Amino acid sequence: MEVIPYDRSVHDAMVTRWCSSRGVPATLLDMLPERGFIVPDVAAGFLYQTDSTMALIEGIVANPKADSRIRDDALDQVFFALFDLARDLGFELVWGFSPRPEIETRARRIGFRIDEKRQYTFGSVRVAKPGA
Repeated sequence: MEVIPYDRSVHDAMVTRWCSSRGVPATLLDMLPERGFIVPDVAAGFLYQTDSTMALIEGIVANPKADSRIRDDALDQVFFALFDLARDLGFELVWGFSPRPEIETRARRIGFRIDEKRQYTFGSVRVAKPGA
């Protein structure tokens, strides 16, 4: 199974189909970082770099039509490639979050520590002070 760097010009249409079939707005692709990995036709994920020693793994998506065993292995390989990239770039901590129980199961299996307190996630649709 080959994990390769994500190339927007080659892979965006594929990932758009996966997102659409899962009810995820394809417009989120515009917000994905430049650094990511993909197992073509199976799974992809991305590394958000920060100006600290922490990076984020996010944008994990898989082809719902792929065989579940192949998809599972591909997702592991994408996570490992992202960890390797983060380490190579000098990050000391990789953080991720998801409301999906299968992602939590995967995270535990591959070595993430899980926050048992279930923190809340929030966001804003504009880059302005909330309430302004």
